[in-house]
Amino acid sequence: VTKRSIGEGEVVCQCSALHYDSKEALERLLNNDDAASYLNDRIVKSSPIQLDKPSAIYSVLVGAAGYLQHYMGLSKQGPNVQLVVKPGAGAGDMLITAVAHSRTKR
Repeated sequence: VTKRSIGEGEVVCQCSALHYDSKEALERLLNNDDAASYLNDRIVKSSPIQLDKPSAIYSVLVGAAGYLQHYMGLSKQGPNVQLVVKPGAGAGDMLITAVAHSRTKR
């Protein structure tokens, strides 16, 4: 919660997440019934590394970042959040950043 408005492009928060380098590893987590119901809508797939073969990182947002949702209000000026992946930061809490982003780019 903040008492000031957050401008376009400003960091809203660093996203804490559990990171997996394979879909199979992620599916093992989600096979747990309690985890699946809680985490299903918090999965982010990114492809930050381009090698000879396609690669992907599967991240499950936890903490405050897990509650971020796409803005679905009536006003087109309402703020949205864009998840930005920074592979140079490593596979820690700095890998994914939530940045304020609006369609109108005020």
